[in-house]
Amino acid sequence: MTALILHGSYERAKFMPQGMRDVGSAMHSNASRLAVAAKDAGATGDLKPVLEAMAKVTAQCVACHSAYRVK
Repeated sequence: MTALILHGSYERAKFMPQGMRDVGSAMHSNASRLAVAAKDAGATGDLKPVLEAMAKVTAQCVACHSAYRVK
C-alpha cells in the first residue's frame, strides 16, 4: 500500500477496472519481492532468484498490457 501511495497509483486506482487493480497490486507485490531478491543476490551472488522474481514482474506487465489497451 505504501508503494501505491508513493507512486501516486493509489489515487489513480479508483478509475481503473477491478481486474486492472488486481494485476497492478500483484505487480507491485512481485516488484517488492524482486527488490528483496536483488538485495540478497548482492550478498550471495546467486542470480537465479532474481531472474525468477523478474519473470513474475514481467508476467504481470504482459497480463495487464494484453488485457487493457486504448483503442
